[in-house]
Amino acid sequence: MYRVIANSIVGISTRYGSIRNDEGFDISELIKLQNQFGDKLIDKFDNVEVPEKLFEIPCDLLIPGARTGVLTEKIANSIINFSKPKAIVPVSNAPYT
Repeated sequence: MYRVIANSIVGISTRYGSIRNDEGFDISELIKLQNQFGDKLIDKFDNVEVPEKLFEIPCDLLIPGARTGVLTEKIANSIINFSKPKAIVPVSNAPYT
């Protein structure tokens, strides 16, 4: 799952946690870590949070690529109250419940 602000990825999550970088991540480095460690790439960063924290990051575009059932009513409230994206573009089969 990725969040994009000003054409940069500022937050990602896996089932193991979420990370945030308001300045934007180095996309090449993320791809390298993903290829090498899969979802465990999160462990290579400091300040790992629970995955749900991703939905508290302000963004212009939210791209949930979540497993089925991840976007609950509680998460929807976080998106509305904190993230406030201009658009939500789901890329998974059924990310909401």
